[in-house]
Amino acid sequence: MDRYVLAVDIGTSSLKAALITPEGMLKANARVRFPAGTRTAKHWLHAFVEAWAHILRETGKIPIAAISVSGNGPTLVSINASGEPTGICMWNEPLAPQAAPAETVTPVSSPSIFLPRLASFKTLHRAEFESAERIISGPEFLVYALTGNALTILPDPRYKAAYWTEQDLASAGIDPALLPPFAAQGTIAGTTGAPDARNRAWAGIPLADLIPAGIPVVAGGPDFTVALAGTGTIRAGTACDRAGTSEGLNACTAARITAAGLRTLPAVIPGLWNLSALLPDTGQMFHSWRKESGQAGKSYPELMAAIEASPFSESFSAPNLHSGRALVEKIGFSVRQAMNNLEQAADFRPLYILTGGQARNPVWNRMKADITGRTLAVTTTPDGELMGDAILAYTSLGDFSSIEQATAHMVRVNTVYEPHAERARRYTEKFEHYENLRNS
Repeated sequence: MDRYVLAVDIGTSSLKAALITPEGMLKANARVRFPAGTRTAKHWLHAFVEAWAHILRETGKIPIAAISVSGNGPTLVSINASGEPTGICMWNEPLAPQAAPAETVTPVSSPSIFLPRLASFKTLHRAEFESAERIISGPEFLVYALTGNALTILPDPRYKAAYWTEQDLASAGIDPALLPPFAAQGTIAGTTGAPDARNRAWAGIPLADLIPAGIPVVAGGPDFTVALAGTGTIRAGTACDRAGTSEGLNACTAARITAAGLRTLPAVIPGLWNLSALLPDTGQMFHSWRKESGQAGKSYPELMAAIEASPFSESFSAPNLHSGRALVEKIGFSVRQAMNNLEQAADFRPLYILTGGQARNPVWNRMKADITGRTLAVTTTPDGELMGDAILAYTSLGDFSSIEQATAHMVRVNTVYEPHAERARRYTEKFEHYENLRNS
């Protein structure tokens, strides 16, 4: 009998879900956009139920071996004593200006990415924070809603400093009891239909009546780390380009590397490290150009096809240069420079697995290969987070003995983009001229 994992990823603007087999094949998928404006945790629940219903309509009733959940962070949700979500502090929400600390609180100097968000939550949503019984992150909230069990997903013990320590919390004046205990990424958090979950109609949605009971729910974790598994970026020498509104180049290294302008974090696999270069707005820049040029009604494939067909110019100041081509080339050059920096520090030149919204556009993938002069590839799904969720779930269920084995079996390259020799040569000359002008 066929078996499927329902992989779920909570993004900034939408929730994505897919049924994935142990062979890494997609049976069905859904994407539900959140309403514009202020986000609430209830939007995640409504989107999850809508995605569930869409997939059921497409496939009928089929056996689901597990539900695996990931999401962005550090996004925080407060839960009151009744178990209901109250306030929310999004990962990209501007931090509140911090008031002077009380005499009993020591100013905090910590590598934690959660402490500033917790402090901001406490300032901006004081009533919700003070009445909270729990503070949990986005994917953990959906796990909690499905199982009734609260936890904090820790990708690797080496990440603890990036989350919090008891000393951090004491120095910041935050009650440790607010934060659920750490659980390893890939932990089976519980099952659907458990009593603690059945007793609540979350946001007016009786989840226990809609979702069959007894399905294991896997704690996938942060979208960043699950995407590394889902793209196979778990062996030294592998790399991925995760690009949507923003962009991150990630390379797996055997040793911890420190380099200017690059970030080093623990990798998914113990003992290995992830070196990354961050580009905060490559996708947003194109989206803004699309709107400002009066072409918001045109699809991305249509726009990219017109840009690719427009004449190439050796200079950005050429009068007949398509404005979209000028922007795309400058975005590509910023990616190329980031790749140069990453490869110089890592001391290898990898195949980059593309993932994220930008990876869905084959014209852009082809142009990016030419502009950067790199070989790029797309797997059977551009949603590395969903594949990573499935990899963690099947490993936890015992289908595979390790994440490495699951990734080797499930992550399959589908399309390779090699740079075209002549186009790549012209872009190399233009890039070198562009860099000389920028640095002069």
